Amino acid sequence: MMKKVKDKIMDEEQYDILRKNGVSEKKATEISENNEYSQEKNIKSYSNEELKNNAKNLGIDNYENMDRNSLISAILDCRKNNSNR
Repeated sequence: MMKKVKDKIMDEEQYDILRKNGVSEKKATEISENNEYSQEKNIKSYSNEELKNNAKNLGIDNYENMDRNSLISAILDCRKNNSNR
């Protein structure tokens, strides 16, 4: 569900998933405000473990064998595809 926070739209479901994966409250808030630039900027600061957990929760196949850049691209692509549904 989307809710308005400080004149920005926040995706509560995405926020909850990020927090469950160990992403800080600040990062989760920035990402869930549905800003593509912010998402890309923040995801690059994730640890490899955070990237793999995120990929796993998004249902990305073969995430265990991806390098860091491939994980980032796959996660961003998956999020973009999911937001267009």
